[in-house]
Amino acid sequence: AISIDRRYAPMYNQAMAEVFLDSLLRYQYDPESEIPIYIIGYSGSAQMGIGAIPYLREWVKGPIFAVSLGGIFSSDPGLLAADHVYHLWGTRDSAQIWRLLMPGRWRIMASSEWNRACRQKRVTILRMPDMGHTGRGGYLDARPRTAGQAANVDLTVTTLATIMAAHEIENFEG
Repeated sequence: AISIDRRYAPMYNQAMAEVFLDSLLRYQYDPESEIPIYIIGYSGSAQMGIGAIPYLREWVKGPIFAVSLGGIFSSDPGLLAADHVYHLWGTRDSAQIWRLLMPGRWRIMASSEWNRACRQKRVTILRMPDMGHTGRGGYLDARPRTAGQAANVDLTVTTLATIMAAHEIENFEG
């Protein structure tokens, strides 16, 4: 909630971006490179990642992608600063009702960052069949629902790998 609150968000989100950058630098990431950065946030941490993107954008040259696993996030400037935002949304994820409590996510708020990012095709919503928010049946559930069926965590990881592979090809062949 701090990452959404306009009073505290700038300081908090900048601090999150500094943590991200410090981690990248620890692993020899070159901020001048074109190697993409993927910020993957689950539930409320999706807002934290999206909130950090405008600050991170100032410090790195490479593309920045946000991936929300059932993310609960508001209309945020990070949506427009990201190269693209992928929102994995389980068809049984009841936590997604939170978007209705965030006026910037309402269609009627045409000038909100969320609606502008959607119009600019910066947001892709990927429906995850039969997935709930957490626990049994959630995005990270390692137990298959039925014998012979893939576990949700495997489907989630496959989706993440597909997103990343698409951008690796885009960035390194172009």
